Amino acid sequence: MPQDSSSTPNTCSLYFQAFLRNLLLHQIVEALRCLLHLVLSSTPLHTALPQP
Repeated sequence: MPQDSSSTPNTCSLYFQAFLRNLLLHQIVEALRCLLHLVLSSTPLHTALPQP
């Protein structure tokens, strides 16, 4: 049996794990950005700034 056929699923799984990790990191960053936007929009901090 050939050796490259046994190493192909390993490379594919490593690529898939890296893809999932990158996707999860992107989801976490998006969630944190949305949460930060919600916090900043809910706090009356913009009312303390001088209005033009």
